[in-house]
Amino acid sequence: MVKTLYSRRFAAIVALGTACSFLLPLGTFAATTATLSLNPVSKMVVKGEELDVQIMLATNGNATDGVDIHSLRFNPAYAEIVDADAKTPGTQIQPGTLYPITTSNIVDNAKGTIQFSQITSGGTKYSGSGVLATIRLRIKDGNSVDLSFDFTAGATNDANVASSGGVDVLSSITNARFVFSNEGNMTGSYLPPGSSVPTLGTTPGGVPAGQPRVSGLITRGLYRGLRHAQVTLLQTFLISKQYLPAGNATGFFGRLTEKGVKAFQCAESIVCSGTGSSSGYGRVGVKTRARMNKLMGT
Repeated sequence: MVKTLYSRRFAAIVALGTACSFLLPLGTFAATTATLSLNPVSKMVVKGEELDVQIMLATNGNATDGVDIHSLRFNPAYAEIVDADAKTPGTQIQPGTLYPITTSNIVDNAKGTIQFSQITSGGTKYSGSGVLATIRLRIKDGNSVDLSFDFTAGATNDANVASSGGVDVLSSITNARFVFSNEGNMTGSYLPPGSSVPTLGTTPGGVPAGQPRVSGLITRGLYRGLRHAQVTLLQTFLISKQYLPAGNATGFFGRLTEKGVKAFQCAESIVCSGTGSSSGYGRVGVKTRARMNKLMGT
């Protein structure tokens, strides 16, 4: 349903963006086909992780004067927004360059809201698709974190994309949900091979039945908080040696991976006390990496 905008934010869009352009006459209808979406729309996350979420705009052929997001919501108990501009008071997200003027960029981490608006200037129009803004999201707690637009078809005080004359051409939105993975949230202690807990059967090569052999070598230091393809290789190795439960090759070095590394280091008499910074306990350093690489595929 096509709707005309009356909000104060879009009064500015109409005034600046259409001052020198043709306005739709009363009764003229525009195609309501523009979309707003979040990228990524889903992801496995762990507590303490930070990830960039892009607000994507697609005008789908519409010549637009600006975009108004009022509001994008999140649960402040589960996540917070990392400030993108330390020089400006308050908390902001990172504006994109689709429109030249940012008229609103306000994050309220206490209420869990983001308000963001951009407009054109000098009678220009924007038509196309791209990144409207980027949000740096820090995961705090909970089972999942939702980012959702306020959007109701026919409303004039929520998410809007303004075309000529202030006509809203936004037809749909896509929200995002980030679910906590086992890697950051499973409880319990690690039990190395040989414990009283029943273990998987093994093949003649010593690899647990049903587990693939590890292919590749660890070539860099690995530590808690790192997300990298080499972490996936480490986790695959730990799973194959039963230091990490199956299903945790996520590529993110979290609490469970650290416990698995510690168990491996103790079992191999590499190090069994201290911290990652003092003795390398829980980190994959030179000695740990060398021992793991020697055991790869065996």
